[in-house]
Amino acid sequence: MPTNPETFFTVKQISAALAVSARSVRRWIQSKELVAHRLGRSVRIAESDLEAFRKRRRG
Repeated sequence: MPTNPETFFTVKQISAALAVSARSVRRWIQSKELVAHRLGRSVRIAESDLEAFRKRRRG
């Protein structure tokens, strides 16, 4: 049974997609509003976590 691999984005990609600064994205990650995954020294945000974040922010 094939599974669809999760798509991951960088902080820079998320900030561009949401039209906010990278600092804002990092602040959301630090406050646990946005779930992020650390891969070594890299920080990545899963597409599913981004969608959940967007739904929560809309109210």
